Amino acid sequence: MRVASAKRLGIVRSGPSAGRWRLPKSRMAGAQLCQRCRGRRVWANESDSSKVDEGEAHGSADPDLSTQKLVRSLADLAASPVTYLGAAVLSAVVVSKLKFNALSVVVLSFIPVAGLTAISKSSVGQSISKRLEDTREALLLDASSAEDAREAARLDPKFSQCFGAGRVKALPFAKTPAHLTGAFPGDFGFDPLGLASSPDEDGKPGDGSDESVVANGPAVRWRYERSRLADMFEKELVHGRWAMLGALGALVPEALSHYTSLHIAEPLWWKVGASVLRDGVTINYAGLEGFRIAGDKGLFAIIACQLALMGGPEYARAVGIDSLEPVGIFLPGDLRYPGGQVFDPLNLSEDPDTFLDQAVMEIKHGRLAMVTMLGYGAQAIVTREGPVTNLEKFLSDPAHENILAKLMA
Repeated sequence: MRVASAKRLGIVRSGPSAGRWRLPKSRMAGAQLCQRCRGRRVWANESDSSKVDEGEAHGSADPDLSTQKLVRSLADLAASPVTYLGAAVLSAVVVSKLKFNALSVVVLSFIPVAGLTAISKSSVGQSISKRLEDTREALLLDASSAEDAREAARLDPKFSQCFGAGRVKALPFAKTPAHLTGAFPGDFGFDPLGLASSPDEDGKPGDGSDESVVANGPAVRWRYERSRLADMFEKELVHGRWAMLGALGALVPEALSHYTSLHIAEPLWWKVGASVLRDGVTINYAGLEGFRIAGDKGLFAIIACQLALMGGPEYARAVGIDSLEPVGIFLPGDLRYPGGQVFDPLNLSEDPDTFLDQAVMEIKHGRLAMVTMLGYGAQAIVTREGPVTNLEKFLSDPAHENILAKLMA
């Protein structure tokens, strides 16, 4: 698998006894790589690496390189989804204690995006980006090798029910659409309306996929695939991830209101928006009074904070898998599963079998969550209550407290 990836990228062995793959000198002179293509430590040439190793051996690394490492760490921190969660909690504490006005809260929300932009525009950030560019081909080799390993794992008999022609079908008695080949997790051959089919399966004109392949080589086409099937799968995956968050988020406030002494002004998920606009209800995180960012600043402040916090990640997703490279962060995956320390801090994608298991479980849970949110909405329309209350009533009287009984009443 590694041989195939190396040949596609034009990488050769350094010698019969070396047992290692190296890029030709004409393409990259002596690139030094970390063992994992995590995009965290990339040096332009051997002299830089020797300089750092020698400096570390004497306990006095080059100040300029130390600064770059610090900036790289800050870039990793600013780009991590965990940072957004931590920043939300910290900001809620700071804002609630210092009583910031609406403008200050909105400005505070722009800090992650502004921080990454400032790093990419600085001289140190550009130097880091250049170092990444110098070793990018070898990082792509490692990424392609990992993808080859995952492709091989898909052929393992233990994954035969999830991938390939012999996988379990949603409609085993019906003909499987030709565009559904079992390559994606959760592909059970179900697309009766042909929504994911396309006459041009290599990519849609004008979407930039051709330029990406030309710039990076056909060996990494998997990183930039923009076929209609790939786009539809990406949309399903994103909606499933949001649905998993939403399904849990709809339960927690109502559960806290039912089973704890916490006071929550509006515990029902479908009433929150109306309560804010009509009754002036203040939104607090986890129902904790005063624990908020823009929950007491009005609708426009909340919208502005959402645009600031979500605009950056959505823009990066629209740009593509290479969007963080200007700040020196290489993501070894694709748009659906970016990987790297930023999106895979637990290294779940290191093992091909674990990666495939997690991918299949994620799409299944995402689909279940989307159906769950649809059920929450139907319950709200029919019963005018929340999911926790509906569950309690169903458990107490299953024969009468169910959707069919409500519709027939």
